[in-house]
Amino acid sequence: MNPPRTARLAPLATALLLTVMIGVLVYAASAMRRGSDDGPRQAFDPLTTDRSELRRVTEAISRVIAAPPDQHEAAVETLEAVRAESAGARDLKDACVNTYRSTIRAQQGMQTLYSLIGTPDAGEVRVADIPMDRRMRALELQQTTSELIELAQQSMGRCLDLYGAAVRTLGLVPAERFRSR
Repeated sequence: MNPPRTARLAPLATALLLTVMIGVLVYAASAMRRGSDDGPRQAFDPLTTDRSELRRVTEAISRVIAAPPDQHEAAVETLEAVRAESAGARDLKDACVNTYRSTIRAQQGMQTLYSLIGTPDAGEVRVADIPMDRRMRALELQQTTSELIELAQQSMGRCLDLYGAAVRTLGLVPAERFRSR
């Protein structure tokens, strides 16, 4: 007997979100390993990028990367609050804020979606047992979450490329992702 459609949706949504997060980590690791083999091209024009702003933004991004899950949103808020008026620092900040904020909103959307359609453990929930207004809201949330995941994927490459370039430019050590014990 096939499980109800709703019961299959929760694990699929979780798998999609986990795939995005794993992609972010794999891409970050490969970007950091590439080093500065890009040749003579500079990512940050010294004439249009304030070095102290670039350092503040880069350090704020490092704090987001290293933050434990329960402090991740606060670290993103701190990044959002960093002043970045010069072109290079602003580009780095905007790309990373888009990536992290979209990821957080997608995770929140998934949690709300679970509460509307059932449990994330794929317990037996029949679509017919879910009221129509909750089903419609779940479809809207699924669409919004998909768009947020797409936005995060689109901005992730730029965020990580610019972060890697900033780390190299400033001679900093790249942050390591928080690992629970």
